[in-house]
Amino acid sequence: MADRKDRKPMGLRSFCVRFTRMDREVVQWYNKRVRIKSGPGEGPGRPQVRQPDGQDEDRRFCRRSFAKEIEGAVILIGVLINTLTVLAGSTVGLLCKRGIPERLSNAVMLAIGLCSIYIGIAGALEGQNTLVLIISMGLGTAAGTLLDLDGKIGRLGRWVEEKFPRRGDGQASVAEGFVTACLLFCVGSMTIVGCLNAGLAGDQEMLFTKSTLDLISSMMLSVSLGVGVLLSAAFVLTFQGGLVLLAGFLKPALTSFAIAEMTCAGSVMILALGLNLIGVTKIKVADFLPALLFAPLVCLFF
Repeated sequence: MADRKDRKPMGLRSFCVRFTRMDREVVQWYNKRVRIKSGPGEGPGRPQVRQPDGQDEDRRFCRRSFAKEIEGAVILIGVLINTLTVLAGSTVGLLCKRGIPERLSNAVMLAIGLCSIYIGIAGALEGQNTLVLIISMGLGTAAGTLLDLDGKIGRLGRWVEEKFPRRGDGQASVAEGFVTACLLFCVGSMTIVGCLNAGLAGDQEMLFTKSTLDLISSMMLSVSLGVGVLLSAAFVLTFQGGLVLLAGFLKPALTSFAIAEMTCAGSVMILALGLNLIGVTKIKVADFLPALLFAPLVCLFF
């Protein structure tokens, strides 16, 4: 109390000096906190547009990268679900096949072959130009034969078969089951159109429908063809995932006409595979696969 009584009242000049000093200190602290850069001739207390620093650029880059990763995962969601359904259906079929006699499994195999022939004929009728089919199938078969695609897939299946020895109970070999399931799941019209729709427009509806069908098909196939059907899920993931991603690069050439011709070529392969399943022929269907790439390119000249 004594100190307050002895303190002299502050004059107007002293008050203005002290207030100006405090104001300058506050402004400096504010500029340092929000990184304000004042232009020439501007007062220190006038905030300008905040300049982006390196941390802001890093944050924007991370957000863009994360968004691209999410977009890629969404595009492939149909392929992932299709792969899981093949795994699930094959597992159920393998668990149930022990009590199924060989006569019944052969009958199921014949039924699947006949259905494949019907699906192939129905899909082949969607083609709009027979000449495009002939040229694309001719070029694709020549390329596939030179690359020996059927032999390479067969060798892969035989290598897998060495890891899973055959029991000798009349069941199909692992290599045969692997190759047959890969082609049946991957060269149909629903596979081609579904993957293109997913890659071009993000539409997964057809792949979801195909997943339901493959769940049942893999269950029936694994009863007759064994563990090779289960192992074909890896090929389904690789082939369909690659087709979805490739659709973005082929977008300028993928008109409705080109998609129809790709569907037609794939359906012809399904027809050949059905003939193999019923034991009529032994066509190397895998050598036809490059025709799916030649079909949209040939369409550019028609």
